[in-house]
Amino acid sequence: MPFNATAIDVSVYQGDIDWAQVKAAGVYATVVRAGYGRYADQEDRKFRKNYDGARAAGMPVGIYWYSYAKTPEQARQEADVCLQVLAGRTLQMPLYMDQEWADIPAANRTACALAFLDRIRERHDGLVGYYTYTSYFSSVDIPAIQQHCDTIWLADYRTDYNQTIPRDMHQYTSGGSVPGIQGRVDMNHLYRDFPVEIEKEEERPMFTSDTLKIGPVSGGDRAVICTLAESLALAAVDDGDFIIVGPMSAGDRAAVAGKALALGLGCEDYTAPAEPEKPQGPEEPTVDLSELTQAVDRLVQAVVELNEKVDTQITDIAEILDKLAAAGAALDAVTGGPVVDQGLETSIPGVFACGNVLHVHDLVDFVSQEAALAGRQAASYLQAPRPAGRTVAVKPGPGVRYVVPQFLDPAAMDGPVTLRFRVAAPARRCAVTLAQGGHTIKRKKRPVVAPGEMESLEISARELQMGDLTVGLEAEA
Repeated sequence: MPFNATAIDVSVYQGDIDWAQVKAAGVYATVVRAGYGRYADQEDRKFRKNYDGARAAGMPVGIYWYSYAKTPEQARQEADVCLQVLAGRTLQMPLYMDQEWADIPAANRTACALAFLDRIRERHDGLVGYYTYTSYFSSVDIPAIQQHCDTIWLADYRTDYNQTIPRDMHQYTSGGSVPGIQGRVDMNHLYRDFPVEIEKEEERPMFTSDTLKIGPVSGGDRAVICTLAESLALAAVDDGDFIIVGPMSAGDRAAVAGKALALGLGCEDYTAPAEPEKPQGPEEPTVDLSELTQAVDRLVQAVVELNEKVDTQITDIAEILDKLAAAGAALDAVTGGPVVDQGLETSIPGVFACGNVLHVHDLVDFVSQEAALAGRQAASYLQAPRPAGRTVAVKPGPGVRYVVPQFLDPAAMDGPVTLRFRVAAPARRCAVTLAQGGHTIKRKKRPVVAPGEMESLEISARELQMGDLTVGLEAEA
């Protein structure tokens, strides 16, 4: 019978989790967000607690790292920080790169993914995976991604999703409910028993050399090993009844050794025989190419950064925005999307907007939350359109690029409203402020903020005073 188990993925947004209850509810494994970006202080604030709690409950754990890398060099930096945060903790599930940020130029996505995956495979002996959602997956070189990782994890919340796209784990909803977790959680179908595979892998012989000697081999086994080596771009040299494969990374070594052992072949570390000493002669001058290499790297980085400034527009979103503008909807000068109130109603009565038409999102969860809100408000409008009331403008202040929604109607607020915004530049040890009428009415500390990470504040009608609201950023003393 094909393997099929339930797995969840969690982050700081799930709060404090009772892992014993989660396991008792039948959840087989979890993937925990370790962090995001290129800095160690971007570690997920609940990573250590989630890892320790899940392992204490006897649950297999994997991790994912949310990537904002726009260049291969940035991707390698992210991989290094990911391993720094992991700090040698053992995993019973894969380590995944989470690549779904819309601001990564489409032309760079594959190169960034390969750079991250290759760096992890060089320095991590466990399974390495790639996560994204179906429409994003179509913008990368799928065969190349598959060749550089061990497994694919895809998100698609439709019932009629394309099942021909290979995956070992399928995220089917962000609105799941599990005992032990307050609120929504991502749910996944797990089709591959990674914990059992990893346990068997740990029982195999350990190899440390970057080159392996495999054999004796038959003609058929020789072809299998050579084909695998070619697919990994590795050298494979005949040595009588044996094959010498390498040099290679730790991840490729695990793949080659695993195949050899599965075929019942001998496999051992290989060290090339020492070359006979050459007669001593005049010492050849040495050339230090490090400075030239660094200069070339800086030049390549500069070219890539110039290419990042080229905007990519999604045709269907552009068409929707054009139609909204033609109908007279007010558009935000920064987001390019429509101006909305707390119910996501545009300036055209009865027309609601959400998702990437409204502004660019970095997490699928935020899109789902906005879609649910817009749907409820649209249904309510069809039953009884609400009269226009007093409106409070919501504006970006110092250090903030934009805020959504741009207006609030206090009389129509039946609960807290979430203000979503992006900062203008990365900052550390700062505070997000909400001011009205020249007075700060709310202040939240942040250890680090970045333009690629959506920020949010909640505001209720009873907290509102007179005057416009301003969301700003202040440095901590």
